[in-house]
This record gives sequence, structure tokens and C-alpha cells, in this order.
Amino acid sequence: MADARRLAACSLALLATACAQKIEVADGETLIVGKTHYRLRAVQAPAAQKACAEGWDASGEARRALMSLVQGHRIVCEERGLDPYRRVLAVCRADGVDLGSTMVSRGLAWSSGPSYVGVER
Repeated sequence: MADARRLAACSLALLATACAQKIEVADGETLIVGKTHYRLRAVQAPAAQKACAEGWDASGEARRALMSLVQGHRIVCEERGLDPYRRVLAVCRADGVDLGSTMVSRGLAWSSGPSYVGVER
């Protein structure tokens, strides 16, 4: 019986390890999950190395915000096609929270389609 419990515990540990996601944040609108690049659909974050007139690092702030939104959370991305750079357009959620909506509502990205126009206002 003890061997069966030990085997079950080991199986659960392996399952948890196998399901762990490696997530990187390329910029304020792009996640890399495993080998797949997901671009948040209907969202436009400041371009890389883009600073506002006051010197505020807009692109860096957007990237850091997206990193904090995904860190330690379960990420699920629903694919919605490809962009011109062959990144997968997706609606991505962190523990069920829409990342595109959150980035727009915090003023760290703009709505680039009808999905988040109301949020942007």
C-alpha cells in the first residue's frame, strides 16, 4: 500500500512538472509560451525602445507590466489567426483574466480593434 501511495505521489509530481509552462515576455504585446509567439489580439503596445517626450520608458513599462501579469499564473491563449510576422494572434488570459483588456485598461496599450474600445475609453 505504501508503494502505491509513493507511486501516486511521484506520478502527480511528474504531471505537475510536465504541465509547467515556460513563459517569456518579448514586449508589451507578445508572449512566448514554449516555442510559440503569441501576439495579444486587438492590442498595440508602445514599440521597443520607445520613450515618451518626457523621457518615460513606455515600451519598457508595458513589458514589465505584462511580465507581472503572467508571472506565477496559468496562461491560456486562444488562437485567432496570424499577424504579418507569423506570430499567432490570440486572446490570452492569466488565471482567467484577459491580458489585452488589462493592458489597455491600465493605459499601457491601445485598442487596435473593436474588442477593447470600451475599455480604452
